Amino acid sequence: MMASDSRLVFPPSGFHVNSEVLQAIVSRYADSQYAIDFDSFVGCAIKLEMLFKIFKALEKDGSGKMELDMQQWLCLGIV
Repeated sequence: MMASDSRLVFPPSGFHVNSEVLQAIVSRYADSQYAIDFDSFVGCAIKLEMLFKIFKALEKDGSGKMELDMQQWLCLGIV
């Protein structure tokens, strides 16, 4: 992901995501006015933190990529 393609989500947390991920967040957590209520904000922040931690734990040599087998994929999808 190029720096110009990255957006800072929840600035104090330092989550950087691209436009596609930001659109997915809005689609999942925002209402029809594109507002995110507090409960949804907290839920989204917790999920993002968990996803970043899981990725870092499974990432190979700082490459920005990870490999999952079917069982790992299913476990992550259920969380």
